[in-house]
Amino acid sequence: MKPRACLLLPLVAAACQQAPATHHRARVEVPDVPPTDGGTRRCAMRADAPSDVSHAASPDRVRVAWNGEHWGIVWSEVIDDDSAVFFARVDADGQRPRPPLRVSERRTQGRAPAVVWNRTAWSVFFTGGTREVGDLYQARVTARGSAVGRPWRMTRGARYDIDPAIAAADAALGLAWVAREETGRWSVYGEVLDAWDRPVGELLPLRNSSLTLGATEIVWAGDGFGIAYVGAGREVFSVELARIDRTGLARGGVTRLTPDRLGDVTADARFAIAWNGQRYGLAWTELRDGERLLLFRWVSARGNPLDEPRRLGIPGELSRAPALAAVGDGTLAMAWETEREGDRRVAVAVIDEDGATQREPVTVRGVEGDARRPAIAVSRDEVGVATRSERGLSFHRVTLGRCAR
Repeated sequence: MKPRACLLLPLVAAACQQAPATHHRARVEVPDVPPTDGGTRRCAMRADAPSDVSHAASPDRVRVAWNGEHWGIVWSEVIDDDSAVFFARVDADGQRPRPPLRVSERRTQGRAPAVVWNRTAWSVFFTGGTREVGDLYQARVTARGSAVGRPWRMTRGARYDIDPAIAAADAALGLAWVAREETGRWSVYGEVLDAWDRPVGELLPLRNSSLTLGATEIVWAGDGFGIAYVGAGREVFSVELARIDRTGLARGGVTRLTPDRLGDVTADARFAIAWNGQRYGLAWTELRDGERLLLFRWVSARGNPLDEPRRLGIPGELSRAPALAAVGDGTLAMAWETEREGDRRVAVAVIDEDGATQREPVTVRGVEGDARRPAIAVSRDEVGVATRSERGLSFHRVTLGRCAR
């Protein structure tokens, strides 16, 4: 019942009325419809001669990024019985102006590096430790390729943190990694760092499973980050996607991106994911009926597949280890390892909005003639490709140009 004063006096009654409740408009997800890109079609045209980056024996986990002026390459190799992380600057002309910089400290272990340009310096994240790996470390490298202080440890405790992935977004960084908990279960973590590398929001596990989780990749998707990883038991099962917003909060649920089991027991270099401005492109390898397939499909912003898997690769050749990067016109650049009769090369092509690759990919070889496990990044008119061999690490520039009609 209203107060008596509110019933008798109109002015008082008007003052007694409660203010209307404020309604906040709920966030509406992007609809799951295949958009049309309509960009200028470009293709990989030609490759320059490779340049030497490192003469390390069998370098591991290579990543490359572009900062608008030059390339930054990170990798790990065994030196003096320690696994160490290295950084090399490669100029726009494809040449390395300085010797590689050892990022991880001596008498420590460093593996699985990732690199990104944070507007002022290169940020290098890696798995490290004193006697064995098990924590995440971060280091800074200047544009000239010099270390900024010592690496610092980002995680502590009994949890086993490995395999970091990093992506840049405006004035923030998205970080994802895999962890084995004290209970023996596996988790995928995602975190947003601000311009001063401080965590934004609370750290929450995005996925927790008795399955082994690994091979994490993270990409900026316009208004949040997409985090992809594989799940494996006695064999590799699938590629899954989790999402977080720019404040570090989980968005939606985990979705499965691949329709069938991937097969085989190797989780490393099994998939690649990139954002073309409207949707995700996913490439992966699958072992089916004794044949290793390279497949591709488009995935919506909410993590739902938009089409059936399309087989890629060069007919008659074994294809594996895909790498993807956005070209900037709605298409994606893809590199993958291709092999025929023991001859290993890396093929580079552009994937159009229909999920089809250009007719004739460009193939590159390392300095010794061998090329494996590519990592790529895209500048304005080129694709930078880092390839490995048993004798070292090579860098290739692949020019982009208009496709022949």
